[in-house]
Amino acid sequence: MNGVRLELLGPPEVLCDGRVVSGIGRKAMGLLAYLAVAKGRFHNRDELANLLWSDRFDEQARQSLRQTLSTLRKTIGDAIISNDQGIGLTADKVASDVDQFEALAASTDRAAQRQACALYRGEFLEGIQRSAPAFDDWVQAERRRLRDLLLGVLEALANRELAEGGLD
Repeated sequence: MNGVRLELLGPPEVLCDGRVVSGIGRKAMGLLAYLAVAKGRFHNRDELANLLWSDRFDEQARQSLRQTLSTLRKTIGDAIISNDQGIGLTADKVASDVDQFEALAASTDRAAQRQACALYRGEFLEGIQRSAPAFDDWVQAERRRLRDLLLGVLEALANRELAEGGLD
């Protein structure tokens, strides 16, 4: 896919037109991840500022959000949209391994389930250091949710193999 691809399972990466983008800070990566997991939704600016910069006064947090958005727009262009409703990602210009993983994990097809397992390179946002309490809580909840989804797929594959006598 041309456009933006977010690799969020394992160490996070942003790819634009197939090339890895460097220099994206942890707050910017956190913002992208948050928007990607809820792609198609718009988020209130104050909500986002408080999520990622709760250690700052309101005006400082909003300024940090504005600066981060400006930097991200220079990096990924019009994949980030903002309007009166808030801030979001353009669904047709952004793909993520989380979206792909969830779709494959929902399948009962063995090949799709194996692909889902292969996509899971590690914990969600692996290596992202503690940021802000609300954001950290969200990351932990997403890690649990995605890990549980992976365990369900692995269990389904193992049960299928066991039923077919395929396990040694």
